[in-house]
Amino acid sequence: MKKTFIFVITSIVLVSCTTQSLSPLATPSAPVFNGYTINTSSSYVNNPSVIISQTLITGNLQNDKFFSESEEFFNQGVSQGVTTSQNYFYVNNLLDYHITDTGIVYYFYDASGQLIGATKGNLYERYIYNANNIVYCEKINLPYNNPNAQVYSRRILQFDANGEVITAGKDANFDGIMEDINYFTYSNDDLMSISYYDGTIQTFDYTNVIDNFNIITENSYGKKVLRLTCADSFCNLNYYLNFSKHILTQNFPLANYQVLPTTYYATKIETQFYNNPNLLYQGVTTTTTQFYFN
Repeated sequence: MKKTFIFVITSIVLVSCTTQSLSPLATPSAPVFNGYTINTSSSYVNNPSVIISQTLITGNLQNDKFFSESEEFFNQGVSQGVTTSQNYFYVNNLLDYHITDTGIVYYFYDASGQLIGATKGNLYERYIYNANNIVYCEKINLPYNNPNAQVYSRRILQFDANGEVITAGKDANFDGIMEDINYFTYSNDDLMSISYYDGTIQTFDYTNVIDNFNIITENSYGKKVLRLTCADSFCNLNYYLNFSKHILTQNFPLANYQVLPTTYYATKIETQFYNNPNLLYQGVTTTTTQFYFN
């Protein structure tokens, strides 16, 4: 049985898409990104008022990493003001803490820069490194450096030399042996298949267009940190993450892309239509994402 994989950053509906001429992958010099804007414009009729709104988000990056965002909201064409917030904070080029909608996540590292702990409110995680690139990802009842901390859940990840997860499983009895193991294969920095412990196999196909936000996300967290903090997903039967370098083939027609010769994209336009005759409600929302490069 083949599972269907869909990963969506924002809710989108199928839009018209012009055919793109995709160039061979080129490796640009770093840093790549200078910033981005996300411009969302909505216009709809509702019994029978016409409502027009716009949200303009400007992303400010630091060394190709998320840093801060400025947001301006327009109602009927009138600006409601600009707010700017910094959500990502770094120390020694490592993510120190990240402000989310539900709280602040703090990250802790050893002297070599390996993630060894994470804290969000009263939620604590600890990471223990073993031979053969195996890491224990543990949920504990106290901070990672408290000697009295008790483990109540453990996931085990095994990495390859490229920092990708190749096997993942639970360790319910804490004996250091994976149970219900999932297996992962990769090519060209893309996840190609998952063999789940229940016998099903999930496969993926990609364009050669680079997923800009995935690159920035990985730069911000660190490749291995990003995967360690999502250990549960690697061990489940429903994998919903997308850490691959390129855009999935099935997702590419959902937007209109302007693709650069480097195969990064400069703009992405998504359009969503609404139509409910019973409520006399109809409208359209268009989101234009534009990246700026050094």
